[in-house]
Order: sequence, then C-alpha cells, then structure tokens
Amino acid sequence: MPGDDDEEVWCMCVVDDVLHAYFSQQGLMGLDAKRKVWRSVVGLDKLEANFYDAVTAEYDGKLAVLWYGSSKQEINVGLPKSKSVKIFPTIRSAVIALDWIGEVIRGTIEWYGVLTMPEDSSCAFQNFLVVSD
Repeated sequence: MPGDDDEEVWCMCVVDDVLHAYFSQQGLMGLDAKRKVWRSVVGLDKLEANFYDAVTAEYDGKLAVLWYGSSKQEINVGLPKSKSVKIFPTIRSAVIALDWIGEVIRGTIEWYGVLTMPEDSSCAFQNFLVVSD
C-alpha cells in the first residue's frame, strides 16, 4: 500500500482538490482526504502508459499525462519488397476524466495522442505546465 518502504511514487498531481499519484506497486490512486485513505483509479487498463517516466498536470478538471514510448515502423529499403523494421521514439499523451464511483475512482480516457520523433532523437521532460482559457 502507499506508504510502504518499498513503494515509490513516480508522479503526482492535484485534480479538483484530489491528490492523484502513481505508485510503483499499486498503480494510479487518488487520496480521499476526508477519510484519509488512498483509493484506486480503475478503468485505465487499455492505457499503456509508462508512469515511471511520465509527467502529469491538471487540465480543465482532468488529468493530463505525457510519457515516453516507442513505435515500430516498416521502412522500404532499396529492392522491391525489401523492408526493415525501425523503432522510433514517441511522446504519448492522454487526458483522463476522473469520477468517484462508490469507493473507487473511475478513469475515462477522453483523448489520446502520439507524436513520433526522428529515429535517433531524444528529449527529456523538465517541467509540465498546462495553460487553458
């Protein structure tokens, strides 16, 4: 559980007065401040996010997440029907709505996007700031 000696927090963010954090063993959770108990965020099984390398921020009452990934692409090389598979780095992002359903928090992916970068490129997240009107 959160607070164990071997548990790590990889990223955290406040959304609508609820602290959300990704724990290395428990996954994404939200702090129920009234009861002083962490609650699991469910419904994000299809989101293949690397939260250990992610940044999070509140965006319009939702959780915005950016993380690194990779993408395999077949590339034509020279001769007809000759192909090579190359791996390209990506930056992936999602906007997740968070709703309390009983004792758990339901996460719903409202938007997801992938930016594919050139083959030998790299980048690092330094800060993550959301600006909206």
